[in-house]
Amino acid sequence: MMTRKRIRIITSKILLNLFFVISCAMALLPILYALSISFTKDASLLSKDFSFVPKHFTLDNYKAVFTEEPVPLWFWNSIFLAFMTICLSLSTAVPAAYIFSRWKFPGRKGILKALLLLYSFPSILSMFAIYKMMSNLHLINTRIGIIIIYAGTMSVFALWNMKGYFDTIPVEIEEAAKIDGASKWQTLIHVKLPMVMPSITICTFLTLTNAFKLFDQNMVLNEGRPYIF
Repeated sequence: MMTRKRIRIITSKILLNLFFVISCAMALLPILYALSISFTKDASLLSKDFSFVPKHFTLDNYKAVFTEEPVPLWFWNSIFLAFMTICLSLSTAVPAAYIFSRWKFPGRKGILKALLLLYSFPSILSMFAIYKMMSNLHLINTRIGIIIIYAGTMSVFALWNMKGYFDTIPVEIEEAAKIDGASKWQTLIHVKLPMVMPSITICTFLTLTNAFKLFDQNMVLNEGRPYIF
């Protein structure tokens, strides 16, 4: 026979798993609700006779999305701009983070503080200055203009995250690579980068989500119309 302690352990595990199952089910309710509405013909979001299983199943809503509006174009714009933002921001942030972490030069702390201060400003404060600059460069409503703005913003974020990760890696590893004849860039590419891949992966996902969020906000401000045609 099982002891009381073992029974309590089994009961607590069952209750804990049941709690997690209920929590996951509640988290899925909004998704299931939206999915059911999308397959329902002439359904209202606040309909009294709503059911998760559509009574009048239809694909007309999906057909309207892909035929009446250029949704594939919008999606391609988001994918392309997010990919270019990630490539440009990380290609500048990773070497810069390595330099700020390992090289001691005058003004290093001042530059880092200035970048952090600029990044902490609300974007609305720099909107008119950015618009004026992009207008003078004839980059309004262009892919290059959007990529430059978002990559510049996210590169500062990635720089600070990557610098903190570089700081945690012992300098002795670089000294051992230098003794073996590796240059600073060879040490960065073949020794340091494999060690900081977790941080690079995190920065990539955070940059991707932030870029998509910014694209969605701009789409709303533009009344749902794409900026790139």
